[in-house]
Amino acid sequence: MKNVKISYNNDVVSELQEEFLSILPEGYGELGSAEGLSGLGIDALLGEIISAVSGSGSSVLAFFLLLLGVVILSALARTLALGSTKLVESGVSAAASVAVFTAMYPLFYSVTETLSALGGFFSMLAPILTSLIALGGGVGTASSAGYGMSITLWLTGIVAGGLLPGIMAAVFVSSAISASLGQSSEQIARGIGDVLARLIGIVGAATAAIFALQTYVSATADSLAMRAARYAAGSLIPTVGATVSGALSSLVGGLSYTGGLIGASSVAVIIGIAVSPLVILLLYRLAFYFASLVAQFIGGGVRCVTAFGKTLDALISVYVMTTMIYIFEVLMLIWGGNKIFGA
Repeated sequence: MKNVKISYNNDVVSELQEEFLSILPEGYGELGSAEGLSGLGIDALLGEIISAVSGSGSSVLAFFLLLLGVVILSALARTLALGSTKLVESGVSAAASVAVFTAMYPLFYSVTETLSALGGFFSMLAPILTSLIALGGGVGTASSAGYGMSITLWLTGIVAGGLLPGIMAAVFVSSAISASLGQSSEQIARGIGDVLARLIGIVGAATAAIFALQTYVSATADSLAMRAARYAAGSLIPTVGATVSGALSSLVGGLSYTGGLIGASSVAVIIGIAVSPLVILLLYRLAFYFASLVAQFIGGGVRCVTAFGKTLDALISVYVMTTMIYIFEVLMLIWGGNKIFGA
């Protein structure tokens, strides 16, 4: 009967591993094995970055030329306008806001889609990790982690699904309207971007801190319970105690290996999904930076260029924070599992 029970547990571990392989996105199937993970390194990451740069280089260059044209046109309008400088600058700024936002919209859409893909993978990964922890005796850790991951998915879903598109629309409207009225669109858009970045930073830090504290406390309690179970099995059952204790050691050894493999593969997948859009975001931000330098040099430019640049900073902050929360929670849960399995 004991052998049947152990075999059943091992079958469950194998089923969890197979389920993990089934949720891997297309193109990431090789990361579900130790052999696939062994091929990862800094060279693979650099290759992914170079591929993203080469694949988006033409679109980023076209966007930079657009910004450059906007800056030059604004400078010319300011220089050549006679008696109606404010009116001309407002018209150019409003038109530039529309042009820049239209060019950036595909980027916003791509980032939203990537965040949605990351959230989808994380939502399918969560029950696998919690089941693995629970199977090894970490019932409390699995319960608290499942709740924490659900909260994380809820928060990131709000950001990716509703908050970001609304923020981008608000920046566009404020830039266009304020430019038409001759007011500073830079301060309005910068304020929106700063509020968004700080809000995401506070929410992200609070989420990570609460999840880490819950995982630490529950993993410590489950670890003590597992120690007590092993002691009872090895000391209080004279005849079969050693056999039961050895079976538990064999089970948790397999769980530890499987959990480490799934954790490392999950982090690799998250980074693989997130790195290319992040590189493109940074390239677009670099285009804004150089356009701002040109604007300062020629003494012209429009405020919406700086305003959208600051908003892009907030978008980058949201993207990076969301990705880091996913990675952090996976690593914390694997750490908690190792603490329990190694009891």
